[in-house]
Amino acid sequence: MAKNWLVGEGARAIKSDNAADKLDIGRRFPLFAILVAQTNDAGMALLDAVPAYVTARKIEAVLKGDAGEAAGEAGDEGEDSEDAEAEVEEEKPAKKEKAPAAAKEEDPYAGKTAKELYTICKEKKIAVEPKQSVEVYLKAIKKADAAAKAKAPAKKAESDKKPAAKDDEWEI
Repeated sequence: MAKNWLVGEGARAIKSDNAADKLDIGRRFPLFAILVAQTNDAGMALLDAVPAYVTARKIEAVLKGDAGEAAGEAGDEGEDSEDAEAEVEEEKPAKKEKAPAAAKEEDPYAGKTAKELYTICKEKKIAVEPKQSVEVYLKAIKKADAAAKAKAPAKKAESDKKPAAKDDEWEI
């Protein structure tokens, strides 16, 4: 059965000479282990002051960017088994947020995932942050598309103007 490491005791274990504890923490909580290994004495004192309900698993979840799991939404605090952690990690990829598919014929971006929309933003050279919601990417893409459409008619109007014919110079 896997140990439920408290933040302070996990930090002390990483700084200690116990290879088995370091291996256990490093394998299960790699981001936590790396950051603790880089911590000075003042940081260690701060980690020792973290309340007992904040575990190394919760800190790892926050570092990975899964704040919902860190808040206790994904599982019970009493779960110590690695099987439960593996189940939670397996569920993560299945949660793909997709754009509303209401008007697929009209909107070429409908039904796309956030990652697909992020790729489209990068292809169109739209400055966006990674790992945002579908709505953020849709808003940025539609704003860029609207700006491009507004610019396109202005350019077309300029190109439609033909230079004045120089028929006067031609004598037939």
